[in-house]
Amino acid sequence: MHGHCHEKATSGFEPLQQLLEKMGLEVEKSNGGCCGMAGAWGYEKGHYDVSIACGERALFPAVRRGDDDVLVITDGFSCKTQIEQSTGRRALHLAEVLQLAHGRATEVPQAKATTRAARAGALVAGAAVVAGGVLALRER
Repeated sequence: MHGHCHEKATSGFEPLQQLLEKMGLEVEKSNGGCCGMAGAWGYEKGHYDVSIACGERALFPAVRRGDDDVLVITDGFSCKTQIEQSTGRRALHLAEVLQLAHGRATEVPQAKATTRAARAGALVAGAAVVAGGVLALRER
């Protein structure tokens, strides 16, 4: 999981991490700081080298070390774009992870076929737990 800078400045990463853990996922947070894109800044002429250097500091190597069945999760569009263009891995937004867990997505990006079914099963079970908690809160 990589936290988007805006997310860090507003609500923090804990709610995202807690939700993913309640879904039964083992979460490893990125300690790489900014991905380097910084919104549209990384797209601007003259910023490319610094933008890539920021991501290469820790985030990109960590993403590259991950096995094919490891989900890369970030809610920031710029982070998702920077990760994909710099590592070749597709990062998922939390909404896409929930879609997978709910069975509405057909495949896990970058996952090996042998682990795809197991991962989807774990996500579905986790989503059921989260859904039950949401329904319980609504009844109060």
